[in-house]
Amino acid sequence: MKRMDAVVTNDGAPKHIAVAVKTPTVTVHGPTDYRAWGPSANPAHRAVYSSEPCAPCEKMKCPYEAVRCMEGISPERVYKELRGILK
Repeated sequence: MKRMDAVVTNDGAPKHIAVAVKTPTVTVHGPTDYRAWGPSANPAHRAVYSSEPCAPCEKMKCPYEAVRCMEGISPERVYKELRGILK
């Protein structure tokens, strides 16, 4: 993990390991609250999250048929953040 240029992941163990070894991250947040799981003040660690009104809900199981908070995050948006830290 330390030798990687960056890590794109959800908010889970790989993200936290990458932050610990100072590898830049782009974290995709669906139901998890991006504000609670920073480090938000560090520009090397970026959060991509949904603008759906139900997010963040912190629920383990989505009450909707489609997981709106995840489906609303485009690959292009994640890639844009990744390019921003890889300059």
